[in-house]
Amino acid sequence: ISEICKHSTPTGGDSINRENIICVKDGALDTEPMNHPDNFEFMEMFYNKKTYTKIKRVAKIIENNERGICILHGERGSGKTNCMRYISSKLKDVTIFIPSNLLDLSINNPEFRNILTKYPKVILFIDDCEFLINSQFTKLNSFTTNLLQLTDGFVDNNIHIILSFNDRIDKMDNDILNS
Repeated sequence: ISEICKHSTPTGGDSINRENIICVKDGALDTEPMNHPDNFEFMEMFYNKKTYTKIKRVAKIIENNERGICILHGERGSGKTNCMRYISSKLKDVTIFIPSNLLDLSINNPEFRNILTKYPKVILFIDDCEFLINSQFTKLNSFTTNLLQLTDGFVDNNIHIILSFNDRIDKMDNDILNS
């Protein structure tokens, strides 16, 4: 499953899977293709018109800009993860979903940059980022710093990061909000 990511390049002849999830395979950080249905033909029925318009606008902004951070926030169960999947399905660039249990092995791991440099543009999706606003989370500073460095040009390619929070925006890290 991860052979596509290991043996293909953006300019090579092999196809690259657009939607991926970060994983650990044979003790190394890797990606594997996401397997979820792309049935979004009724997406506008799940959100009010204003929200649906904003979701489509986020996808357009990501498509047209080289790098940045996008924050989705709201109560648990309000559809943030579904929004992220929809946005991912609308983008032509490589997307990588990072489960929160693999953040230390990805964002906080220097080897993760090797995965990112395979592609000219990558969109990272990190769901359920409440740990960033938890005062007991001891690695807050390194995660936030690494996240900001990725979008500030630390890596040579273009990176967008979409974070989802199950909380109000006024409780979020100001460094991320200001970026």
